[in-house]
Amino acid sequence: VRNPHVPGGVLVSITGRPLRDAQGLPRGGVIVLRDVTARMRAEDELRRNRERFALAVEGSRDGLWDWDVTRAEVYFSPRWKAMLGHEDNEISNRFEEWSSRLHPDDRDR
Repeated sequence: VRNPHVPGGVLVSITGRPLRDAQGLPRGGVIVLRDVTARMRAEDELRRNRERFALAVEGSRDGLWDWDVTRAEVYFSPRWKAMLGHEDNEISNRFEEWSSRLHPDDRDR
């Protein structure tokens, strides 16, 4: 929807459905318009940031691992796995893959 007072316009989600009488015949309708501009712009910004981050990680040739403690999820980049001498498919993204590689003296720290 174009609005000369809103630079770049407004992004709108449109949902509609008919209203039917007791016999199932359409007698009207309901249409809902939602302004999704902020959400769509945030999603676009997130996509661009992810692309930037991926390029930075790839260009740095650093191995990356990330542990999301609250969700109990771990990510190991293909480069991290290669630095350990493994192919990407040889190490799964599980915490045990990392903890099993700790030196015994470091386990209790």
